[in-house]
Amino acid sequence: MSTGSPSAALHRSSSRTDVPSSPKASSPPGHAQRPNSFLFRTSSRSTVKPTGTSFTLGESGRSESRTTLRSPKEERRDLTQLRKTLESRLKISLPEDLGEALSNGTVLCQLVNQIRPRSVSIIHIPSPAVPKLSSAKSRLNVENFLSACRKLGVPEPEMCVCSDVLLCKLPAVLRCVAALLAVEPEEDRASPASSSSLLSADFLLFYCSVMALLYAIYCYLLT
Repeated sequence: MSTGSPSAALHRSSSRTDVPSSPKASSPPGHAQRPNSFLFRTSSRSTVKPTGTSFTLGESGRSESRTTLRSPKEERRDLTQLRKTLESRLKISLPEDLGEALSNGTVLCQLVNQIRPRSVSIIHIPSPAVPKLSSAKSRLNVENFLSACRKLGVPEPEMCVCSDVLLCKLPAVLRCVAALLAVEPEEDRASPASSSSLLSADFLLFYCSVMALLYAIYCYLLT
């Protein structure tokens, strides 16, 4: 009994030492946080969260960063000027809610066509039967407006984005419209006057020719 017992104990101890230790038991003594610990997961989430937030803010658009420094008084004055410009150019009366009136893109497309005819070939316009455009048609109008602005030479930093118009962010829309009016070609601004002056010159030439012909006929009949 006394000789068998130590050998069995020795066998059991040697069998334990033969088994490789698990990774948990062999972790370095200075390692304070394990990868699966609650503190490690919490610290990982806290370090990742600001990165995702900064990315979302960067994706939200460049227009908001330019308009946050303007005072409300300046914005109201500029929006009043925008309303007057649109109403005088398009010969229309806009409703009180200017953002809602511009959100479907119809008025903006009409403004582009007034500056340069046929810049937007297709404009979706509300009808009495359907007074409110669908979101898809409104987005098409706004995209056509932005594409026409780029073709007319509006600088990219002054451009608004599609969501600015659809979400009624009027300061960004105001900046884009002001840049559009600034790049309007001089010949387009003077085209009505030049065409009327040309018409007057043609009419004057025709009138002089007819009068000269009548005078020649009158002189011939007298002789």
